[in-house]
Amino acid sequence: LTTATRNTSDFDTVEFDDLSPETPVLELLEAEQAHLWPIVFDYTGAITVTAVGEPTMNLVLEILNPANDVVIQADNGGNGALESIINTQLNTALDYKIRIYNLNAVEGDYCLIFSEGGGFPDTIKGRLEFGQTVNNQVEVLGIDYWCFLGASGDTISITATTTGSTGDFALGLFGPPDFDAIG
Repeated sequence: LTTATRNTSDFDTVEFDDLSPETPVLELLEAEQAHLWPIVFDYTGAITVTAVGEPTMNLVLEILNPANDVVIQADNGGNGALESIINTQLNTALDYKIRIYNLNAVEGDYCLIFSEGGGFPDTIKGRLEFGQTVNNQVEVLGIDYWCFLGASGDTISITATTTGSTGDFALGLFGPPDFDAIG
């Protein structure tokens, strides 16, 4: 048996405004749609891109060069999993874009962020389910984002405990559509 591979050239493409490092985005990706995010470099051009979608989504991350050729692709996680492009060196004199799309024929929300060497190491770490406990080490001066699905009226409790470190530790709850602080 053969399996057909989805052709992204058949997808509707939506291009957004330039994306600066350390700026998280939350967007609705419709079925058969690809999103393009032009990258703005602030530092060295060594970038890390992380994204996670809803459990029904199988995201693919790509970095495109000015000719729209794929420079690097991340498609390893499967449904609802984190996709990451880690510390890829790009030429800061060129214009690149991040492309994100879903291999499954469903719509859903995704979270995306990129950071650049020389800046803050902010990343999306993955998806949380209600009742899940996560042990994680936060990088110095970095922000780790964990995404989860919630609904209006849900009661959310989040607890964090520092272990073996000194300094200030902050915990926040941010909501759609623009990652506004809600707790």
